[in-house]
Amino acid sequence: MHSDTALHYINVLWQGVWNWHINHPGSTVMILSPGPAHSTPALDRLSPIFIAGPAYTHGILSSPSTRRNGLVVNTDLLPTLLKIFQVKGTEGLVGRPMFAKGPSITVNQWVEIHSRLYAISLRQDLFGGLPTLLALLLIACCFALWKCEFAIGSGLLTAAISLPVALLLLPLLPILSVYADGGLIGLALLIFFLAGSMLAYGLEIRKFLAVCLLTTTLVDLFSGSHLMHIAWMSYSVMEAARYTGIGNEMMGAVFGALLMLSPSILKMRHGSLLLALISGLFTLAMVWPEGGAKVGALPVGIITFGLLLASKRTRRFDWRAIPVVLILSGAVLALVVLWDIHLKSRQRSQLGRAFQGDAGGSVLQIAQRKLLMEGHLLLHSPWSLAMIAAVFLLWKYSVRDEDSSLFALKVGTTAGALSCLLLNDAVVAASAILLTFTAGSELIKAIQNAKVEIADLH
Repeated sequence: MHSDTALHYINVLWQGVWNWHINHPGSTVMILSPGPAHSTPALDRLSPIFIAGPAYTHGILSSPSTRRNGLVVNTDLLPTLLKIFQVKGTEGLVGRPMFAKGPSITVNQWVEIHSRLYAISLRQDLFGGLPTLLALLLIACCFALWKCEFAIGSGLLTAAISLPVALLLLPLLPILSVYADGGLIGLALLIFFLAGSMLAYGLEIRKFLAVCLLTTTLVDLFSGSHLMHIAWMSYSVMEAARYTGIGNEMMGAVFGALLMLSPSILKMRHGSLLLALISGLFTLAMVWPEGGAKVGALPVGIITFGLLLASKRTRRFDWRAIPVVLILSGAVLALVVLWDIHLKSRQRSQLGRAFQGDAGGSVLQIAQRKLLMEGHLLLHSPWSLAMIAAVFLLWKYSVRDEDSSLFALKVGTTAGALSCLLLNDAVVAASAILLTFTAGSELIKAIQNAKVEIADLH
């Protein structure tokens, strides 16, 4: 009864506002809810917003803050009002003006967009990369190798590597219940555990998973990042952490998969050149503003594969390569920033906006905030446990009498993990997944020796 009366008065008010807008050409009307209703679930933090005016004649709202059709953030409100009133914003203003995009949609389509965003966010919030499960798989692998259960250890490593692949690809299936989706993840892990337990094929299966992840990610980044938007590895849009591009977890998975495949690539003809081109392509895809929009991937990629390739020809680490690679990384990053700040505001990355002074603070202030956040994550995140387990696995069971390609892989793994920790946010997650992939390579001596013994028996 009361809700019907309230809706009636709202309809009357809206009709009066709309009639005024029609009688005043050039006017702009904005209607929005200050927050979700109390009756909505706790995770649902989306509120409706409607704008009508000369710049908003039809279409669906978006903004450079999200680059997602139908999704804007509350910090975009003030820049939008300043644009409507043609007033220049002050330095350090957070948010970007909203704009209308595409054809008009119906109310039912509007509701459908909200329902889909909520369903995806619910799964991203529940699964979120499953760091605790990843840590348990790696710890169980260490225990299996300690007990000389090499087939089980190989299966657990394969299941751990299949986890980010499953969280990237399973959201392509029709949305089911949360329990059904969790069951699909468990089924995928079981299948790859059983497949990886076959020692004669475990390494090849892990390499196949790495190739699948790399191929899918590259195509997705150059075609609109649809998978990155819905992947259960990503942060929920309700958490306002990342709306577009590639997240830190998937960045770690991509570099980890490249590192896993690097020994095989280096053994090919012109392998060093081929690896340099492939790693450069993936780094570019992750840095590209319309693709991965992950500027932090640039120094990580250059440092990781620069030091790996520098160590390829000798089995000794050349310390002189470090300043060369760091200078190269800094020079390329400077060029990217110069190019970035000359882009339109809609296309500019957060780093470019920081140098322009319109990203909520200076570069140093942003770096300070991120360092404080990283310190908290390092001590409180379950990703830390996964990272420690992967480090122990590599330290305890990796080969000692490696050839030049495996030595280069060790150098690249160390450089990649450290650069992820020092040069990105959510650093623990990226490092943990990167180390997980390299642990699944030829580096684990016990599994490789057991595989050779089985081959000799046959």
